[in-house]
Amino acid sequence: MGKLLAQTFDRPEWPELEPETFAKKVNGLLESFWQVGTLERMLDFVAHLAKELQIPNDIKRLNRGIQRKVYLEPDSGLIKYSQEQNQVDALIYEYWKKRSIRYEQHHS
Repeated sequence: MGKLLAQTFDRPEWPELEPETFAKKVNGLLESFWQVGTLERMLDFVAHLAKELQIPNDIKRLNRGIQRKVYLEPDSGLIKYSQEQNQVDALIYEYWKKRSIRYEQHHS
């Protein structure tokens, strides 16, 4: 996501920065966004988005995909490898996850 955001907002120099600095730049950019969510709070994110877009909460759902859900549990080795290979994205994610937890504690 970090590289995609840098490219989208014409910041080609950001990926050349140290990972912590690059992540801070992206987080600063994301601070100006109307809403940023993490996967753990996806249902809250979608509900808030629907409310802001004035989509009724009683609208009928039409699932068109497979009815079976598959949940994968990555092992610690895969998680470590992913974080090492995507260090900037991991830093960005952890930042917003912590903000999400603080928001939840403040608004509950």
